[in-house]
Amino acid sequence: RLLALDGDGRATKEWRLPDRPVQWAVGRFDDDAVPDLFVTYPTGAFLDMESAALAGSDGRPLWTRHVGNGPPALVDLNGDGRDDVLLRDLFERRALDARAGRDILPVTLWAGYQTPTIVPLSGAD
Repeated sequence: RLLALDGDGRATKEWRLPDRPVQWAVGRFDDDAVPDLFVTYPTGAFLDMESAALAGSDGRPLWTRHVGNGPPALVDLNGDGRDDVLLRDLFERRALDARAGRDILPVTLWAGYQTPTIVPLSGAD
């Protein structure tokens, strides 16, 4: 399970998952104002992972995918106002749509274990 704690260490929200979460991030995947959760957890042998976007309002799965053994980065890639997910899946680099978890960019293969990082850039910098 995964817990959200307040400033005093009290649990304010709880998510029950099939196994211990190994990666997670908070973002916006649906249309309400409540922050949602992206979480990755093992489903079997070493590096066999599943990732899910869970609604912050009630914890229901918005989508699940059999991907994700590296840390995620969340950013709106396609301009729909929701956070899409960038992550590594073994040697694949994936960009998943926030609403449905589908690939929105071609899957690329790179050797190594990089961590996606989002850096805002402006034309003046």
